[in-house]
Amino acid sequence: MLWDEDYHTEQVGLIDLGSNSARMVVMSIEPNDAYRLVYQDKQLVRLSEGMQATGRLTEEAMARTLAAMQNFSHTAELLGVEKMLAVATAAMRSADNGILFRDEIESKTDIPLTIINGREEARLGYLGVINTLPYEDFVLFDLGGASTEVSLVRNRRLKETMSLPLGSLTLTEKFGTQDEVSSKTLKAMGSYIKKILRSLPGIENTKLPLIGIGGTVRNLAKIHQRLVSYPIPKLHHYTMAPDAIYDMTEMLASRNFKERAQISGLGRDRADIITAGAFLIQTLLQFTGSEQLIISGNGLREGLFYNYYAMTRRQGQHFPESLLRQSVENFRNTLPLGNEEPMQYITKMALKLYDGLQPLHGFPARYREWLETTCRLHDVGMMINYYSHAQHSAYIIANSPLYGLTHREQATCALIAAFQDGISNKLRRFAQFAKLLTAEDLTVVKQLSTLLAIVKAFDATYDESVTSLAVSQPDETHAVLHLTARSATDIPLINANIEPHIKECNEEYPFTLSVEWDNADKTPEAYDTLA
Repeated sequence: MLWDEDYHTEQVGLIDLGSNSARMVVMSIEPNDAYRLVYQDKQLVRLSEGMQATGRLTEEAMARTLAAMQNFSHTAELLGVEKMLAVATAAMRSADNGILFRDEIESKTDIPLTIINGREEARLGYLGVINTLPYEDFVLFDLGGASTEVSLVRNRRLKETMSLPLGSLTLTEKFGTQDEVSSKTLKAMGSYIKKILRSLPGIENTKLPLIGIGGTVRNLAKIHQRLVSYPIPKLHHYTMAPDAIYDMTEMLASRNFKERAQISGLGRDRADIITAGAFLIQTLLQFTGSEQLIISGNGLREGLFYNYYAMTRRQGQHFPESLLRQSVENFRNTLPLGNEEPMQYITKMALKLYDGLQPLHGFPARYREWLETTCRLHDVGMMINYYSHAQHSAYIIANSPLYGLTHREQATCALIAAFQDGISNKLRRFAQFAKLLTAEDLTVVKQLSTLLAIVKAFDATYDESVTSLAVSQPDETHAVLHLTARSATDIPLINANIEPHIKECNEEYPFTLSVEWDNADKTPEAYDTLA
């Protein structure tokens, strides 16, 4: 993406006014339709606090919420937000004075606020997930302060959805779980939750992955990461087994508020309501028979954005055909990288080499996607500095918003990029990412990185010196890389550049690779082949 004086971005503000907290994000859409997050904020408002008794929003809760919305309005003005999309959920739609309070917010902040129903809340949460996680079939829940939206997704399509009157704040108030919780209380709460869950169509015992949205599930993931010393602090696409949730729920229930507030990873503003929320998630796991809980860091706010983006940039298409490819392309298009041709050339050549060697290496199709992803981003570190750009690229890849990869896969791509100029056993700078990988994974990293290194050496002068590439296989232990040079006089230099990487390739794979030049007859015999 090139930057110029006429460059203009559209700033889109998105607000989710929930029962427990109010959140705002600002997304920037570039002229090339690439988008990125530029701001986010969260305010604890406890809007539904005290509603159980009267069915009305209290004066104190409305005062907190209005102050938060006024703060958001001021920030949006400073950031040049041109389009504001704001929605309110369970607390506002169920309160007797919810509409009156909405009108007050609009008159005092100029923020157009829509109170959405449970079905729309679920749909927006689904859009936030389907655009950022690569699953086809799953059960999705969005656990808020006063309600939980549960949806069944098949073939990436929303099939069933229902809004349940179960929230971490309302359950806490109903069953008094702010402090230590007795087994009798847990049993009563479990019976109450299960009775409501039985009204859900089609999700009982589906054994599909369970994907969770909301502050409670994110907090549980953060606690778990601290407990297991997880090497990176990334929550989106973090996975947990049901036993981990059962153990944490038991731990939380056995502690009082003061003890709970000391738990590493637990926000103090959630210490009083986390137990009820964790127990609800545990019950959902049991009800669905899910063997995996997947955390989504993206939900309703992001769904608001993707809905807007689909209507204004995608002709109504709500999610891309290839999540990973679209994500890589979008991220790259937000960066000031300039000429795309070297990246495109290296990607094309690396995939040709990979495909040509397929009968020998026998890698699964997913490895090809890792290589392609890395090739498309291998040069992003140059925007920091040419020197050590491989290391810069690795760090950027590891920390960029690449949707469609697990944490392990993203770390794999990062390390392939780190070795793009040659394999190194010095992993100290990437230790936190390497900890996500097994010894077998590291072997794959080295094998794939040699392919990138070979083709990158073709183009050391950025003039696409090698014009064609093909692979032949004389026998089961040897492959020949047939190359054609743009000019025969380039062959000695190219041979010198690729020789160390051919050697590394032969050390990493259980076969050997040699090079032959199709136009070698026009160059001195000493440079005809490279073995």
